[in-house]
Amino acid sequence: MTNEIENIIDLFDELYVFETKDELAAKEKSDVVAMPMETVSIEQVDEKKSTVHEIEPSLNIQLPTIQNDSFDETQPELPSPQKEPLGQISLNYSGANKRLIAIIYNDIINDSRENVGMLSDLITKGLKFSMDDVAVVRLSKNQNYSIEQILEQLKPKRAIIFGAPEEFQHQLVHQIIEINSNQVLVSDFVHLYLNNNEYKGQLWTSIKILFAL
Repeated sequence: MTNEIENIIDLFDELYVFETKDELAAKEKSDVVAMPMETVSIEQVDEKKSTVHEIEPSLNIQLPTIQNDSFDETQPELPSPQKEPLGQISLNYSGANKRLIAIIYNDIINDSRENVGMLSDLITKGLKFSMDDVAVVRLSKNQNYSIEQILEQLKPKRAIIFGAPEEFQHQLVHQIIEINSNQVLVSDFVHLYLNNNEYKGQLWTSIKILFAL
């Protein structure tokens, strides 16, 4: 019998001993009793919860929050554009006005090379003046000024108005009137004289009276 047991031991490196059911149950019960119960307080649970909440956001990409407070603040009102006083707006005209003669040309209604050519011939050929002698004022470039304000600023001794606007108080065509002690000839629009020699003759008659030609 001894030889048989030795032969069995030689076949295995380890000898396993099988325990009975009663022995296993007794062992498990002893292990449970031996393990101490861990006491967890409510404060520790709360700390663990807070720790979890603090860690979880770090796993996500947080977009920056746009503050809308700036839109609720009262924004400063921009000043509304205002017309500059006439004293700060320079009168726009051609020429040097050496002889204090003003040619006021209403080019808002009709403007063309023929109109400019007629005015140039009137000044240089008809009246024998140079452009330095007169001041040629285009109403399109001086719309902040009335006729009276233009005359007040230039203070011409004589002036011709071609195509006086409706707000101008004097509408008598080819008549010489006096405004602020200045002799002013009110004429029609320039383009109405281009192809009308009779009408142009009436204008020239009034011009000769104005300049004592």
